[in-house]
Amino acid sequence: MSNFFNQTNSTNFLLQIPDGKLTESFVLNLQTINVPEIHIPSTYAPAGTQGIATGSYPGSGIEFEPLNARFIVDENLDSWLSMYKWMISINNYIDRDRSGWMHGDKPRPVVLNILNNTKTDVVLTIRLHGAWCSNLSEIEYDYTVETDPALFCVATINYQYLEVEKDGAVITGRV
Repeated sequence: MSNFFNQTNSTNFLLQIPDGKLTESFVLNLQTINVPEIHIPSTYAPAGTQGIATGSYPGSGIEFEPLNARFIVDENLDSWLSMYKWMISINNYIDRDRSGWMHGDKPRPVVLNILNNTKTDVVLTIRLHGAWCSNLSEIEYDYTVETDPALFCVATINYQYLEVEKDGAVITGRV
């Protein structure tokens, strides 16, 4: 049996922000996105019977880094506006009574689908539970450039935890 795997392409992804009480659903036209970093923090404890040395042991939790999505800003700024509306639906600085968290509304999971190389099937789904946009980067307009490049914005999406689904089954760990 061969352990040779066909490589994935760096353009095989789709990010969906679901419909819910906090925002209307939308799909971003992304340039780049990262599968978030996941790590188990280290706990240091005595490694020997007399405590002369300390060793590193796995901690009792897992930490998740934010998802960073670089998306193309369209001519009418609808993509940026969708992210902005999502932000103020959670923490509304204009009218505090319209903040979603104050009413117990919780966002539905944001879904990152990794596609096959022909972009016809989903090969892996990552659901970010409790997701919310914490940052929108600047959008830079510039008369000094000689071409007309696509403008982009980077959204930082934090979340409580993620789950990974492969072939219709959520990965849960050891049997």
